Amino acid sequence: MTGGGAAVIPSQGPTRSPRSGPTASPSPGLAPSPRAAPSPGPTRGPGIGAPARAGVDRADGVDRTSRTSRTGRTDRSDRGTVTAELALALPAVVGVLVVVLLLATAATSQLRCADAARAGARAAALGEPTGVVTAIADRLAGPGASVRVDHDGVWVTVTVRRSLASGPLGVGDLTAQASATARVEP
Repeated sequence: MTGGGAAVIPSQGPTRSPRSGPTASPSPGLAPSPRAAPSPGPTRGPGIGAPARAGVDRADGVDRTSRTSRTGRTDRSDRGTVTAELALALPAVVGVLVVVLLLATAATSQLRCADAARAGARAAALGEPTGVVTAIADRLAGPGASVRVDHDGVWVTVTVRRSLASGPLGVGDLTAQASATARVEP
């Protein structure tokens, strides 16, 4: 050996480990193994190549999308926006709620009238007197219902009508009405 440098030992080809295949030290003239550790890339300066936060300008680091200052306080121009939005939306929500409740009341009244007319027609078909038929229909239809019983030969028709309370809307006179016809039993 001359000059105190490292001695060069000729290699006999790539050495293999029992688990990982070829090692990262191939013989001279061969390409590195595909499993070799990647070489570290060029070093990066602060902020270069790092993922940017949404809305942050890279030059000065100021967030342009939010109204929060660096101290964590909200900008004064945002104060009251939620209150204003609620003041605009609340009457619409209340209006929709009133309409939904009115429709639910109308549907319930219609079902009650249909049930009352059916039960009255069944009682009349079985030969019950008109007073009993009216009492059955009144009880099922609820307060404020009017019942009419019509006999037409072998057929009997019971008509039940009930007006709905329209409440503060003053929509008009809403009425639920139903009728049922049955054949009189001999």
